Amino acid sequence: MLANIDPFSLATGIAGIISLTTQVSKLAEQYGHGVQNPSKGAEELSQALDPLLLGFETMEKFLKHR
Repeated sequence: MLANIDPFSLATGIAGIISLTTQVSKLAEQYGHGVQNPSKGAEELSQALDPLLLGFETMEKFLKHR
């Protein structure tokens, strides 16, 4: 099924998903930092999302400059 997909459309779709995930990760991090006494779970979620965010930002930059 993927063999019939235009490469540009596929790359655009992937870039869109990466961008959305990056925005959601940043919002979750901002929420965690904005709450006066965030729960331990919120802090752990923010810390867990940091490497994911970095990876997606790197991938997004790579795709934009190809």
